[in-house]
Amino acid sequence: MPPSSAHLASLFGRRSLVILVLGSMSLLRSTAAFAQTTITVNDATQISGNCTLSNAIQSAHEDSAVGGCTLSGSGAPYTIQLQTNQSYTLATVDNYWYGPNALPPITTTIVIDGNGATLQVTDSSIVRLRFFFVGADPTAAATLNYNTPGAGNLTLNNLTLTGGRQQGGSGGGGGAGMGGAIYNQGTLIL
Repeated sequence: MPPSSAHLASLFGRRSLVILVLGSMSLLRSTAAFAQTTITVNDATQISGNCTLSNAIQSAHEDSAVGGCTLSGSGAPYTIQLQTNQSYTLATVDNYWYGPNALPPITTTIVIDGNGATLQVTDSSIVRLRFFFVGADPTAAATLNYNTPGAGNLTLNNLTLTGGRQQGGSGGGGGAGMGGAIYNQGTLIL
C-alpha cells in the first residue's frame, strides 16, 4: 500500500512534499516534451501518393508530411509503423550513398516497428540494392568530416530483411560492396 500524503508530509516535512510533488509534475511535463512522432505506413506497393515506407522516412527527415503520410506528434524520435505481417517488395534505387539504396538515407532518429513485416528484394536481375544507409554524424570525433547526408539513428523492431545485396567491384577502383542489407555509419539497433 503506498504511503498517504499525510505520512509523506510527516516524513519529509510539508515543504519537501511540495517540492517532491512539483518535481514529479515537472518530470511528467518534460517526458511529454520528448514525445515521439508516429507515422503509419498504409501502402506496401510503394505508390508515391500514399504513405509508403519511403514517404514515411522522408516525412521523418523533413518533420512534415510527404506523399500520403500524416504525422501524429512532433519531433524525434520518429516511429514508423508498418502494416502487420505485410511484405514490402523494393526494386528501385532511391539514392547512392556508398552504393545503391532502396530507401531514403537515415539522417535522424527513426524507429521502425515492423509488426512482423518483411522488406524484400526478389528480382534476381537486381545485383546491387541494399535497404538502408544510416548516415554518420560529421561532428562526432569518430566520424569527423565524413561525407554523409546527416547523423542517423535507426532501430528496427520485429522486421525481416531479405534479398538485399551489394557487390564489390572487380578491380580498377570498383566499390567495396559493403552492407548487403544495411550500411551503417551512425547508430543501429536491431
